[in-house]
Amino acid sequence: MKWVRFAIASVALAVFIVAAWWLQWQRQQRQAWQLVERALRFHERWTVTGEIRWGVRETDGGWRERAATLTLNGQKLTVRAGDEQLVCSMAGCRVARKDIPVKIAPVSGVRYEGLPDRLTLLRRNYWAVPEGMTVVAGYVGQTVRLLPRHAGVYQRRLAINLKTGMVLWQEVVDHDGTVLSRMEWKRVQYRKRAQFVSPIALVKGLTKGGLLSKPLTEGLLKGFVAESELSSRCECCACGTTVKAMRCTDGATELAVYLLDDAHKEHGCPYCRIPEGKPRYAQIGATTIVVVCEPHPLVIVGEVHPGVLMAAAKEMAKKLE
Repeated sequence: MKWVRFAIASVALAVFIVAAWWLQWQRQQRQAWQLVERALRFHERWTVTGEIRWGVRETDGGWRERAATLTLNGQKLTVRAGDEQLVCSMAGCRVARKDIPVKIAPVSGVRYEGLPDRLTLLRRNYWAVPEGMTVVAGYVGQTVRLLPRHAGVYQRRLAINLKTGMVLWQEVVDHDGTVLSRMEWKRVQYRKRAQFVSPIALVKGLTKGGLLSKPLTEGLLKGFVAESELSSRCECCACGTTVKAMRCTDGATELAVYLLDDAHKEHGCPYCRIPEGKPRYAQIGATTIVVVCEPHPLVIVGEVHPGVLMAAAKEMAKKLE
């Protein structure tokens, strides 16, 4: 009888410990998601400028850092990093680099309707766990770790300002704990987000002449949904190449798929050139770039594990055959 009573007591104690741990986990999840929601709301309403520093893990394991200044003047956002300059005129979505003559202009676009909001996507694809406190650029922040529910996507750590919800720094972390990239604000200014007319029309489904009746990425990367498609034309030379760009997200990780028309084979400007060869990839920090040349030129860019992204690219290429 003593052993029976001991066994019952042990089981009861184990159940109590598991229940206490589960309640503590749920409480932590609730606190973390409240902070993440505050961050989403802040960055929907405000545009942040100032001095920023970012670093990436190189292929040899080294760490490279750079600094930049972001300024917003009317509808023009300028990023300066050393002698390089990137200018984005939001009203026309024109992008130009000072060191490389790349100019693109929107031709047509479509935004998919009926998609989950960003917070719903995040909760569906990640667990959120609060960590310690930190101070960045004079602001106090709480660190939150986003743990992916699906393979191939990296962890993220965010430092969120407790008062405003601004993301003060962000890290992308590999499964073994290695930091692949980091972004941190050094000096901050923010103002209400500028209002401008988006080139992506708010219409249902694809525009006439669309490539496929469904998003090319549908069902290929678990957790990701296609948000929009935008066709842009190269204006940096006479090639007139058009690129269809599909933007996808799982709430935290962004993914872009680029499809080039046949004009790119006859010209070689920086925007439309893709070297021939077998499917291949390059990784810079957390960002993977996959290139597939046949049967249709295809480029995918995203902070996803190279093996997972390469497999998805090959499946997309099959759809285009």
